[in-house]
Amino acid sequence: HRAHPMRGEPEGVREAVPSILRAVAGTAIELLSADRVYILLGSDPRKMTVGQIGGPPHAHLKEGQVLDLVALDARLHRRCLEERTTFKVHDAAKDPGVNRELAVKWEMASGLLVPFVAHDETLGLLAVASPKPRPVSPSSAASASATWALRPSG
Repeated sequence: HRAHPMRGEPEGVREAVPSILRAVAGTAIELLSADRVYILLGSDPRKMTVGQIGGPPHAHLKEGQVLDLVALDARLHRRCLEERTTFKVHDAAKDPGVNRELAVKWEMASGLLVPFVAHDETLGLLAVASPKPRPVSPSSAASASATWALRPSG
């Protein structure tokens, strides 16, 4: 691929992003037996874009929607981005790091938050969600972290 003269990215990359995000969401649902997956794109917690939703339609999250994680008090999502760390939520109602009201609204009683990082740049996060509390196994968290760890090429 040739690099685009203005953006420095290979031609066709921007056009391929939606299909890549659909594949990531579908793989996460299959791999982790998830009820729902959503991908938030960006590095600024005040301006994250819902890039993809896998699973049933969501009442409060829509693809293309821009979210302010600070205003929403989405503290665990913010920590995932800022600390570049995977977080497991076994039961949002009992987890002191979770905004319980937002967890109910976003139907995430349990799940995983996995950061997307490449070339030391935060690109967004993957949220694997279940509307019911259930344990997240260490192997599921490790598998998700390893599967979506974006490594520099070359």
